[in-house]
Amino acid sequence: MNNLQEKRERMLSMIADWQQSGKSKKAYCTENGIKEATFYYWFSRSKENESTGGNLSQSTRRQEGTMLRLSIPTVCV
Repeated sequence: MNNLQEKRERMLSMIADWQQSGKSKKAYCTENGIKEATFYYWFSRSKENESTGGNLSQSTRRQEGTMLRLSIPTVCV
């Protein structure tokens, strides 16, 4: 296992530990010496992981064929 995989597992384990602690994110970070920005980064990545149903690297998948419709109102002066 490489360092990135180990870090992911540690951070996801930390998120699970926080969820079971019942503490606020800020209190958990303070008590465990974790920077809040780091915690929030991994927390958001864990949510992306849940929504994609796969590993964290899949959270950056592109959606092919997505269309955008732009409406510009016509104004008569």
